Amino acid sequence: MCPVPFNANNSAAVDHSRAASMHIKNPAITEVLTRRAAYEGLLPLAGARVLELGCGPAELTREIATNAPGVSVTALEVDRIQHQKNVAIQDLPNVVFGLGGAEAIPVPDASFDIVVMFHSLHHVPLQSLDQALLEIRRTLKPGGLAYFEEPVFDGEYCEILRLYHDEQFVREAAFQALMRRWPPAYWSL
Repeated sequence: MCPVPFNANNSAAVDHSRAASMHIKNPAITEVLTRRAAYEGLLPLAGARVLELGCGPAELTREIATNAPGVSVTALEVDRIQHQKNVAIQDLPNVVFGLGGAEAIPVPDASFDIVVMFHSLHHVPLQSLDQALLEIRRTLKPGGLAYFEEPVFDGEYCEILRLYHDEQFVREAAFQALMRRWPPAYWSL
């Protein structure tokens, strides 16, 4: 999880050898938070204009839209079938659903206070990761926050998953794209 302050001039070179050792673990950290407690503790959602990229079935869209006073959410999804299901949702008046991906966000510059991606950055096509992060910056207002929650490829479950769907490379590529565009000095973990 990393909310990232907007800085249009921020870029950095990255040591690509770190990708092979992407393990965000710290045995000294023992506090466990729910996803909601984590993002609510880090993001000023009340009254914010929020863009959610890769909203899937809109479960987190609903959670944010119904729990943050005065929030307005634009939720984009690339899957046309899922998008049609989302458009059919009638009980979220503060949410606008759209069809689109992070690499070409169909909104004007500086439109949002907060952009969130929950387990979706690693689904952006590899060749489009850097463009997606540039698009996120473009859509953020000055001082806006980007929040990325990505799964770390680690543990027994991931080793079993690797047998039929190995996501290690794409997850590491997403992490490295974040490192290139927003170095850790901008992160809050």
